Amino acid sequence: MWLRPTRYRSSNGNALQIEVPSVHFRDWIQSNCMDKIRDAVNQTHGTPLNVEFIVGSEIVGALSAEETATAETLPGVDHFSTPFNAKYTFENFIVGESNRFAHAAAMSVADPESRAYNPLFIYGGSGVGKTHLMHAIGLRLKEKAPHLKVLYATSEQFFNSFINTVYRAMQSSKVDPTSFRSLYRGVDLLMIDDIQFFIGKEGTQTEFFHTFNALYDAGKKIVISSDRPPMELTTLEERLKSRFMWGLNVDIQAPDLETRIAILTRKARAANIAISPEVIFFVAERVQSNVRNLEGALNRLQAHAALDNRSISMELAQGALVDLVVTPSGPKIQVDDINQEVCNYFSIRLHELIGPGRQKKYAMARHVAMYLCRKMTDLSLPDLAARFGGRNHTTVLHACKKIERDLQKDTNLQNIVNFIERAVRGANS
Repeated sequence: MWLRPTRYRSSNGNALQIEVPSVHFRDWIQSNCMDKIRDAVNQTHGTPLNVEFIVGSEIVGALSAEETATAETLPGVDHFSTPFNAKYTFENFIVGESNRFAHAAAMSVADPESRAYNPLFIYGGSGVGKTHLMHAIGLRLKEKAPHLKVLYATSEQFFNSFINTVYRAMQSSKVDPTSFRSLYRGVDLLMIDDIQFFIGKEGTQTEFFHTFNALYDAGKKIVISSDRPPMELTTLEERLKSRFMWGLNVDIQAPDLETRIAILTRKARAANIAISPEVIFFVAERVQSNVRNLEGALNRLQAHAALDNRSISMELAQGALVDLVVTPSGPKIQVDDINQEVCNYFSIRLHELIGPGRQKKYAMARHVAMYLCRKMTDLSLPDLAARFGGRNHTTVLHACKKIERDLQKDTNLQNIVNFIERAVRGANS
């Protein structure tokens, strides 16, 4: 708030002049920031300079260097050349079981003729591909329909843009506060990344609420990402969360082993890194959290090989990644752990979960438990059947297939399964 409205005025051999909006700004900066400013100026210039402040009326409403840089990465009111990352295309996105549904939904939104899944809410942990899909949507839309106005912004950029507009409007009557609304409400597709950071920012939430309504009512597309599903954004306004549920909520989980192998293979080829399938399997089996960490592991292997003038061998990988990898010898998830979390969620008892009762809530909970046990443990179907009241293994298989089918179309079930799975993993971490 205090430094962004300042700007460079002039300099000579002895002094650097900085323009500030008012005497109040000058006094506050001199009292709180001068030591750091002098150090930065001297380090940059090489020799000591006096720092002088000029109070000028024209500074009000002007952008600082940092804001100008941000404005170049965010479309202006009549400038919509959003710099999407050219590497984040659908073609470069590795599709697996953990992200197949999210990928399909993003492809649909990227079709200029499609009006499905509005808003699209993508959620998942850090580094699993949410931003990649959002950039892919933008790139595909701009390729197929370059006349459309597409705007991607992080929650921080939206927040800073809003606060900056409000602040400048307070400082000068020449600044039109509606310019911010014209920017965000005049687009054909608005994408906001990491919306969980709106939590605690009441003014920003209110502004985004009205922006959302204006775009939705005008039939424009909205894509939002978060690290958790809407209903788990506990301190976000209820009216916002309810609107996020209007469209489609899709989850991206950490990639499975096969997907991690495919990701590493693709990235190694793209970077022209010579690496054997055995080493790729070693890395994929142990670096399990997200795509970003996989890429970091590959970069580390490449750096160690280059520095030591060696090829990437299993021995090098074991040494270079000793502090990155997760060994498979951690605590195993047990059927009892899963059943307990299922019982907690559905407010039933264990004997009701595994017993013969066929009431809807028992059957639903039992199917979810069987599905998660099949997914999260290495027990065979007959072994799992024995743990659920001595049922036939075909009963477990039927339950798993039913949940898999329903997950493709039931966002509420997706939220339930993902919530219970996270609870189980959290209790065993």
